[in-house]
Parts: sequence; C-alpha cells; structure tokens
Amino acid sequence: MPKLSVVVTVDSDIAYQSLNGQNLISAALIAANEFCLETSLPNKLYVAAFDIEKVRKATENLSFDFAEIKCNPNNPAELAMAVRDLDFEIIAIHDAQRPLTRSQQFHRTLEGLFGCDAVRPTMAFTETLKAVNEASELTHTIDRNSMRRISSPEIIRRSVIDFDGVTSTWSLPLLPETRYSEVEADPEALRINSADEGTLMEALLHWQHKIDN
Repeated sequence: MPKLSVVVTVDSDIAYQSLNGQNLISAALIAANEFCLETSLPNKLYVAAFDIEKVRKATENLSFDFAEIKCNPNNPAELAMAVRDLDFEIIAIHDAQRPLTRSQQFHRTLEGLFGCDAVRPTMAFTETLKAVNEASELTHTIDRNSMRRISSPEIIRRSVIDFDGVTSTWSLPLLPETRYSEVEADPEALRINSADEGTLMEALLHWQHKIDN
C-alpha cells in the first residue's frame, strides 16, 4: 500500500486572515486532516511555510498533530528539496488559501491518479477576459474555453518529481515524461488572494447561512 504525504502550503500572510471565525490555515488543515483520517493509505500531514512560529500560533487550537516543513512553498524547487527526505510514494499539495475545499475534493483527486502520474482539480473559466496592449488598450477577447481555473490539492507520484528541477507550472518540478490528468473542482474551492476577497467570501457565507435557515 503506497505511503501518502499531505502538505498544506502557506505562502502569504493572507492565509492568517480570519474567515467565519477561523483563520484560513486552520480551515485548510481541518479538511486535509479529514482526508487523512478517511483514506486507507498510510499517511502523514505537514505544513510547509517560511515562518513556522507564525503557523504554530495560528494553529494552536487545533486538536490534531502535523509536522512542519520550513521553506518557501511558492518556489517549486525549494519545496521539492524540502520534501525530498519525507517517506512517501504519493504526495498531495494543498493551498492554505483555499479554505472551503472539502475532503471530497481530495478523494476525487486521489481517484483521478489512477492511470496517470500527477492530477489536480480544475474548473471552467466563466469570466470574460480581454487582452491589452502596451498602451493598456483592449485589443481582443480571449476564448474562455481555452482557460481553466486551477484548484488544489495537486496529487503527484514521487517517481515523477524532478528533485533537481528549477521551475514548474505545478507545485513541484516534474519530469518530462509525466502523465497528467485533471478532475473537476468544486465551485467553492476558490483561492482567497486578498483581504477584500476574504471579506467578500465571509459575506457570502453569512448570506448562504441565512438562506439555508
């Protein structure tokens, strides 16, 4: 039975922002821990961050354990070197700034790994995109069907991680022969990129709670 490592990455102070009475890191870790408890694979949970002390303070009220990895998780090469000595055959990388991601999305992504080497959830891009030139003038509309929103977790087999790689469009550098796949992401698994987006998300959650009740 393959060993699984689950890594929640913290690469911005936005992850310490509160959402519905809980910081984003704690919410992301709770979903990741639920996935760890629900999967039958031997697994271990980690947090990767540059400021470990800040993570400890933000998560001191959590009732489950996780290990710490000090690195800049926004740098694929640095993250690869940081996880190199972990004991895993499959690794899941989850973004702490996606606090509404549910454990079901983890399971769906893991199931998508069958027959491939690296899989991540994506969703359709529905907004209208316009290209601009050097004078900031709108020039044409970009076909939204050619775009996808990337979500997390990314789940990757150790055998295709390029530990000597430098750059990547994934969380970790991958070997050229890597077989990729996608699964459908849940609409609520959006990334919070600013304090304003967090405030908007919280307002939507309160509105949804009112509607449901």
